[in-house]
Amino acid sequence: AAAYEQVPATVVPPPQGPADFNGATGIVARLPKGQGGFVPPLLNQEGMEKRGSFVLKRSNPYGGTYFRVYGPMNHRLRCTLRGYRTLAGQYHGATVYTGFKKSWSGKSTFQTGIVPDGGVGEFDVITCRDLDSGEVQHFRSIPVAPLTHDYPLS
Repeated sequence: AAAYEQVPATVVPPPQGPADFNGATGIVARLPKGQGGFVPPLLNQEGMEKRGSFVLKRSNPYGGTYFRVYGPMNHRLRCTLRGYRTLAGQYHGATVYTGFKKSWSGKSTFQTGIVPDGGVGEFDVITCRDLDSGEVQHFRSIPVAPLTHDYPLS
């Protein structure tokens, strides 16, 4: 049997206070290692990403984004999506927690609900946990609207 290390929570609960994004009173984000930065995530570039025994596929049907989660066969899975915003101006580079959070669970594979589009500078971190083995993986996605056509459909 493999031994898994103890993994701390991805994000601590936000402190009480106004949800302000100006950097002075915004809730400073504690991101998982490697989930900040400016490189476009694979979920946005390729539509899928594999980490450990998890595979996430991103779809944008009919004006919304959702994810399909694939994990080990017959394992209980839970994924939590949290929203963040990278600030500009005088607080350039600082990242704050937006307060947006959704969780989904299933066995072996499941599909999330629709994830709303984000604003300028926003991104999501999706933390997937295998509740049977203890494996934890983090994925990053930029919540953007699906492509639209410039021509009328007839």
